[in-house]
Amino acid sequence: MVDVDSAKLLKRYRELTNGKTQKGSAVAEDEKITIVPSHKQAVKPVQKQEVENKDEFGVGSRSSRYKSAEKNTTYLPIVMLCVVALAILAFVTFVTWSQLQTDSNNNSKPSYSVVHSSSSESSSSTSESSTSESSSEEKGLKMETEGSGSNLTVNVSNVSDTDNLTVDIKLSGADSSWVSVSNSETGEGGTLLSSAGTTSFSTALVAGAKTSVITLGVTEGVTVSINGQEVDMSALTSTTVSYITINIQ
Repeated sequence: MVDVDSAKLLKRYRELTNGKTQKGSAVAEDEKITIVPSHKQAVKPVQKQEVENKDEFGVGSRSSRYKSAEKNTTYLPIVMLCVVALAILAFVTFVTWSQLQTDSNNNSKPSYSVVHSSSSESSSSTSESSTSESSSEEKGLKMETEGSGSNLTVNVSNVSDTDNLTVDIKLSGADSSWVSVSNSETGEGGTLLSSAGTTSFSTALVAGAKTSVITLGVTEGVTVSINGQEVDMSALTSTTVSYITINIQ
């Protein structure tokens, strides 16, 4: 009896043990089935997000940096060429400006010198001319005319006793005219002036003469000068013979 009961108990124990083992395996299997999907669902999105974040912030930023570096490398030669071109242009402009300034200074100096010299010469010439005219007026003879018709009187003053007056007569439009000068070196005979022959006549008054008469066969178109100064004959209105009396004072 004891052995039979022991055998039954042992059999029962084994059945119970096997049942618990199978039940535990089933439970474990159930837990594994339920845990694994939950684990996969929790882990996979995190890994995917990490990968996505890694692609977004890691790979993407490296690509941007590479593209930026590539752009900078592409623009660098262009910038360098522009800088070199501007430097060359500035240098050429500076050299040209300096040359123009030098040429302008060199040209202005001689010009100033010439103008200064011309001004000096002009002032000197004007001064000499004024002095000469003043001396001529002081030393030269003076003439005053009066009369009308066919008679004209010329009063000559400021004449030195040693000077001989010279009378010049010439045609200035008339075809011909007979002329004579009294108290002259040529005598009373006179001479004929003609546009086809002799057009001028010159003679000097004798020394000490105080008066002389000039006879003109034709008045219009004839010019009379005393010591180089032309006599104003506008008062003579005669177209034929006229007389000019010279009085030396």
